[in-house]
Amino acid sequence: MDFSLTENQILTGSFLYRYSTNNNEVPIRYYDHTFYSNVPRGRFLVPTLSYTERIENENETSPTPEYTADYLKRFKQEGREFKASLQFSSNEESEKAEYTQGFYNSSVYEGNTLLHRSDNT
Repeated sequence: MDFSLTENQILTGSFLYRYSTNNNEVPIRYYDHTFYSNVPRGRFLVPTLSYTERIENENETSPTPEYTADYLKRFKQEGREFKASLQFSSNEESEKAEYTQGFYNSSVYEGNTLLHRSDNT
């Protein structure tokens, strides 16, 4: 919205509102390893067929309002002007996540070892 204060002065205001949502499902696998007993720990990892799989199921909302005010004054001298701008924005994010974790031995599911929820703002 533009408002002409005088012939040489203009005040502009604007508002933007964005509301975003996001749904994620993120699986993470943790593989089990064994070590050779005759070498220092951490070297020569041998992967096994066992792993733990953790799944995060997340729903997220994020409303974002933004306000802007601009002022412009043109002077009599050609090309001379004064501009000012003020902007304010706010962002809030709300997450709700559920985590499940299961153990697989030789690719055979052996059950959940963890279930929890997380609510964050």
